[in-house]
Amino acid sequence: MSSHSRASLPEWASYGFAAAGLLLVLQAGLLAALYAGLLVYALVHLLAPRLSATLDTQRARLIAVAVLGSLIVMLLTAIVWGAASFFLSDAGSLPVLLKKMADLIDQSRTQVPP
Repeated sequence: MSSHSRASLPEWASYGFAAAGLLLVLQAGLLAALYAGLLVYALVHLLAPRLSATLDTQRARLIAVAVLGSLIVMLLTAIVWGAASFFLSDAGSLPVLLKKMADLIDQSRTQVPP
């Protein structure tokens, strides 16, 4: 075997630390947060080169993070606002939904044989 194919002690240590970190993430139930962080990391590295044509690399990354953060906050705000307006309207109110469900159960009783 050549010396290039063998892993050195720091490489083995980094593999061990990575495995331990992944196990801790799984134990703590933070897999969704890990995926979200990796998605943001990847999106910043996709947007930064497009912005670095006119700006330096550090400022392009900063602007990419600011744009992504703003878009995420606006999207979450729109989702919460839409859910709140749906559940406060007549279509999403609990009594109306329960009445529709009771009507469906009554209709199904007439169609299903005894």
